[in-house]
Amino acid sequence: RATVRYFDPDRARPGLPQDVAALVDQIEDTGAGVQLVNLNPDQARRVIVQAGAFGEHEFSEVRYEKDGATRAVAVAGQWIAVDLQPSAAIRLDIGMRRFTNDPSYAFPWHGDQIPVPFH
Repeated sequence: RATVRYFDPDRARPGLPQDVAALVDQIEDTGAGVQLVNLNPDQARRVIVQAGAFGEHEFSEVRYEKDGATRAVAVAGQWIAVDLQPSAAIRLDIGMRRFTNDPSYAFPWHGDQIPVPFH
């Protein structure tokens, strides 16, 4: 069971980008808490976070702190993209509706299709 799954869009592959660490620090029926850290002191990183191991959940809202204020962004989808500046960290409180989508092996950039390498 996985509450979230990560993708590296710059390398078009599943998993966390190089130099990025993640921690799910809270799990609830209606969401999760996720911490993301870019350990690279010179380069920004982009991470795509998916709702569920197979995209079976849907994000409803993301709350985070910036400049001492809590901000909230409404979301209605399986994925969110997070841009991390060099040596930056962020904690996301993610609202989630569980089991709203059919499970799929498709990556975020595949759309609704699962690529088949041989026809």
